Amino acid sequence: MKVLVFGKTPGIMTRALEALRAAVIDAEGVFSVIEAEARLRHGEIALLAMGGGVPKPERAALKALAEETGIITVDVFGPETLIPTVRAALID
Repeated sequence: MKVLVFGKTPGIMTRALEALRAAVIDAEGVFSVIEAEARLRHGEIALLAMGGGVPKPERAALKALAEETGIITVDVFGPETLIPTVRAALID
């Protein structure tokens, strides 16, 4: 199952992707809504994780698209919550 991480800060994104990959979670990251929408529509994504810096309108739009396409969404507010939040959502 592939995880798509949508965020706004390159340094945080790098650390998030490294942590997910170290936890043997297949993940990729994007910085724009257009990229995120394209990946969500592509069909490979099981879970969308959005960082705390994502503005509310973008967050709401991506959550709506994820719901339409049957993709799980999680909000991650801090790097220490990333792995447990993603794992819990994938298990449910």
